[in-house]
Order: sequence, then C-alpha cells, then structure tokens
Amino acid sequence: MRQLPLIQRFCDHLDAERNFSAHTVRSYAADLEQFCRFLAALDGLAPAGRGGADPSALTADDLPRIEDVPSAALAQRIPRVGATEVRAYLALMHNSGYRRSTIARRLATLRSFYRYLVRCGVIEASPATAVRTPRQDKRLPKCLDLEQVTALLEAPDRRTLLGARDRAILETVYSAGLRVG
Repeated sequence: MRQLPLIQRFCDHLDAERNFSAHTVRSYAADLEQFCRFLAALDGLAPAGRGGADPSALTADDLPRIEDVPSAALAQRIPRVGATEVRAYLALMHNSGYRRSTIARRLATLRSFYRYLVRCGVIEASPATAVRTPRQDKRLPKCLDLEQVTALLEAPDRRTLLGARDRAILETVYSAGLRVG
C-alpha cells in the first residue's frame, strides 16, 4: 500500500510515540487510504474519479484505486479538507452499507489524523471536530434462558462446603441481576 508522507509520518507517530499495536496502525492507514480515495473521486484526481459528481451518490465501489491517484495532488488536497467533505465521506460510508460502529471508528481515525496535523502546524484547525459521531445502536445484553439458569444453579455440589458457597454466590448473582463483568 502506497502512503503519502503525511500519512506515513502519522503512522510512525502512532507506532513510536503513542505505542499503538501494529494492527491498529494498519487499520488507521487503511481508513486514511479510503478517505484519500474518496477525495480523489470527489475532485476527479484519478482517471476513474467522478470529479464534479454528486458526493451523496458515491459509494465505496465508485472510488478509484489508490495507485491511480497522483500523490502530489492528493498531498495538497488533504490539508484543504473541510467539514463538508468529512460529512460527505460519512454519507459515502452510509450509502455503502457500513455499520454505524464502523463509520464512528473511521471518523475517530480522521479526528486523530487531523489533530496530529494541527499539532504539527500543517493546518490551523481540524475539519473533523465539527462533525458529530453517528448515534450507536443500543444492543440488549445477552441473558440466559430458564434451562441455562437452572443448570448453572444445580452445577455446584451442595453436599460440600465449597459447593454450598458456590451455589450461594450464583444465586446472589442471579437474583440481584448482577453482571459478571
């Protein structure tokens, strides 16, 4: 994967100074690569780009390959990104069927990247701070059914002292609705 010097310096910063895992650094780099591909499609920087096209109609399948995007033009474009482009990128991910958690993670990547550019003096203000994170779906906790609860409570041997203690602990956890975590 070819990286721009700004993105490479950011990834080096994540690795050396922030001590992120190699997997996390790769994920950040991949997220930023997709954002660069989006910018190229938005501006028509690549032969496959659809410059001037309605950004709300773009999907991830419409993005050019990173190899087809001229590095010099992209390096100049990244610092000039505004909040409208960040919002359009979120719309692209929504149109492409990404889950809200993925969109939120990629927005967090952009926030971190642009915060880094502000600290380095490349830009004055981050365009990603003005964009709100999408609301997350609230998931219900997983719980045991009646047969599972019965089997769990019957598992300790009540004839031993430790078994009686374990049964009392399990009944307390269950009846109080406590979570193991």
